[in-house]
Amino acid sequence: MGSSGSYTPGPTQPTPIDTGTAMMSAERIVFRGTKATREWRFDKLVGFEHSYDSAWTALQVSNRQRTSGIGYGAVAADDFRMRLDLALAVWRGDREGYVAALKAQFHS
Repeated sequence: MGSSGSYTPGPTQPTPIDTGTAMMSAERIVFRGTKATREWRFDKLVGFEHSYDSAWTALQVSNRQRTSGIGYGAVAADDFRMRLDLALAVWRGDREGYVAALKAQFHS
C-alpha cells in the first residue's frame, strides 16, 4: 500500500531555549542568557517580524542560517517593539523621521 501527495507544514512556533536579559543599542541587540549569548547586529539584519499573537520578535540576520528571536512577555511587548523601531531608526539615521511619525500618530 502506498500514499502520494504533498505535505505543507503549518506556521512554525518559537521554541524558548534560554532565559536572560536583552540589551539594545543603536547598532545591535545582545541577549545574555544563562546558557549562551546571542547578538543581532543591525548591519547584518535582513528582516524582522513582530508576532502579535505571542509576545516575541523574529530576527533574520545574514550571518546565521536560522531565524532566531527574543520573547519578552505581553507586558513588555509594546515597549520592546517601540525600542527596536527607535533603535533601527537611529541606526538608519532617521531618528527625526521616526519621532515625527510618532507625533503624527498622537495628533490624529
